[in-house]
Amino acid sequence: MPTPSKTHLVLIPSYNPGPKVLATVRAALAQWSPVWVVVDGSSDGSDQALQALAVENPGLKVIVLPENRGKGSAVLEGITQAAAAGFTHALTMDSDGQHPADLIPAFMAASQAQPAAMVLGKPVFAADAPALRVNGRKVSNGWANLETLWMGIGDSLYGFRVYPIAPLKRIMLGNRWMRRFDFDPEAVVRLCWAGVQPLNLDAPVRYFRADEGGVSHFRYLRDNTLLTWMHTRLFLGFLLRLPRLVWRRWLAAHLVHDAKMTDSASPNASADGSPVAALKSDPRLQTYFAGEEERRVATRAMFDQAAGGYDQAERITALGSGAWYRRDVLRRNGLSAGMTLLDVAAGTGLVAAEGFRLIGPSGRLLALDPSPGMLAELRKKLDVETIEAYAESIPLPDNHVDFVSMGYALRHVGDLDLAFSEYLRVLRPGGRACIMEISRPQSRFGQMLLRGYIGGLVPFLARLRRSQADVKQLWEYYGDTIDLAIEPERILDAMRRAGFVEVKCVVTFGVFREYLGCKA
Repeated sequence: MPTPSKTHLVLIPSYNPGPKVLATVRAALAQWSPVWVVVDGSSDGSDQALQALAVENPGLKVIVLPENRGKGSAVLEGITQAAAAGFTHALTMDSDGQHPADLIPAFMAASQAQPAAMVLGKPVFAADAPALRVNGRKVSNGWANLETLWMGIGDSLYGFRVYPIAPLKRIMLGNRWMRRFDFDPEAVVRLCWAGVQPLNLDAPVRYFRADEGGVSHFRYLRDNTLLTWMHTRLFLGFLLRLPRLVWRRWLAAHLVHDAKMTDSASPNASADGSPVAALKSDPRLQTYFAGEEERRVATRAMFDQAAGGYDQAERITALGSGAWYRRDVLRRNGLSAGMTLLDVAAGTGLVAAEGFRLIGPSGRLLALDPSPGMLAELRKKLDVETIEAYAESIPLPDNHVDFVSMGYALRHVGDLDLAFSEYLRVLRPGGRACIMEISRPQSRFGQMLLRGYIGGLVPFLARLRRSQADVKQLWEYYGDTIDLAIEPERILDAMRRAGFVEVKCVVTFGVFREYLGCKA
């Protein structure tokens, strides 16, 4: 029997499945544990047979719905109970034997390697597959790819796939659709809209004849009408989201490396052992301050003045995806319930809020920032401990916190060596530091676009929405500091000199970086 997983389960919605259901469930149990079956108001007696099987197999759970609600409703019931039990991912498969149970471990492994993605089966049809169904799905696939601007959906209808539970549940509870046969294609489109990347894996599909025990609940007119109405409303939603989708596709085409990289130390990085400043000296910075002594005064004043409009400008900058991304970064890098988190340069609490969700009521959050205006805005949202101080001088005892985070503020640190030494000092052994930052795109066109977006369009839109005018200067300063930030290799080298181990840099979309390190 497979070792039970605590994060991934197999979820099988079932409605009058025919004689193949027990063989299907047994095949799934041979490959994975646990397996949950949601009996969607079946009237063929399969619920009793499945419950009898569950008595003899502890890896099987059977959920019986009193009436038929549709595939989507059955999946929603399953993932709701799974989330309550602590599961994070669910592999869905049909109960009629069409899907390849032997590929469950491979699909689960792909999901475990990329937990933020959805793993989609891309059907490989046998020669005897019904031509009407094989060709008919091309229409739905074409619409699904148009509605997502070709984000990479291999097949929109094939139900053998692994979903991250949290975003799927959130999307399903947020609208009245996706409850019946329309679940599979609408789920992948809406998850793409939410920023969940598809990962496609080939998988065979078999259509059984009636004399082989095959059962089909597909009704050509009814279900194609349902699909037509589904794609109509999805297309309208696509039009509303088009600017955001175009932006994402531009990133994919021009900026995306979307790969993990571990940077090696640069032989030229602070070879004389002198402290490393976050910013290169440049005449542009004299617009804001004449020297290091004035830097703290000038930047604190900018943040104080912009505090009231900062969150609104950030929402415009991130196109609504900032909170999800920040939470995902913290979760992926080890922040969990019960930890003590120190969020450095907390600002208005954008990173702190997502950290607070992850550590829960049993955890402790400390928010540090030198700007009293920013901390005042943070306290409006979070009832947590705040500390008015700089990263280079943290007023906390040694070995005091489990996790140090910093979001998009490294460029404002005057002495990286001192800041990283402080991070290491306050961390307990085994504690981790996670620093999120934006870097300059490699291409000149990308640099121009990012600069125009952050330094021009975002302040303009913020002012149209009656945000504080002082946000404009702060975002122009952001643009300059992105251009003038020191190279990632030197940042990593400073972390190593401070004493961090397992130091690495993870790059997403070519511009978003996560600098990571652990205290031995």
